[in-house]
Amino acid sequence: MSSPKLFMLCAILSSLLFSVPTVASASASKSEDVATLSIARAEENVSLAYQAVKDAEGARANISGLLSELNEAGELLAKANMSYRIGDFENATFLADASTEKSDSIKIEAYRIRDLALYQGLVNFQSTIAASILSVAAILFISFTGWHLFKRRYYQRVLKLKPEMRSCES
Repeated sequence: MSSPKLFMLCAILSSLLFSVPTVASASASKSEDVATLSIARAEENVSLAYQAVKDAEGARANISGLLSELNEAGELLAKANMSYRIGDFENATFLADASTEKSDSIKIEAYRIRDLALYQGLVNFQSTIAASILSVAAILFISFTGWHLFKRRYYQRVLKLKPEMRSCES
């Protein structure tokens, strides 16, 4: 082989050898950026899910099932952070995305049970008011009816009495 061809072949091989680590580091940098964004999104979603569960608890909803799911989402996020720290960016992205999906479903369920608890509270309040009004009306009716019956019997008894004459001793 001639020296220019040999030189060209060596140049091509050397550029390939030096470009592979550059491409690999660019690919690793890209997957690291994706993992960072996925973890940040998962952290925000877990925080929003926590706030939604807290709002549901404030509405006196039963949140016991949501708390265990929220713990699972937090565990997935913690595992994603650990995978990120050891350099396993693909697993970190996968776990962060799983945490995001879990926290999204938690938010939806928390808002649903919060709305249900608020509606149930409103229904309970309205039925309590209606029962109170009916109770007061029944007590007033029974009181007036009882008073009139008592008054009528009293007058009938008084009218049946015969007056007595007493002599005046003076």
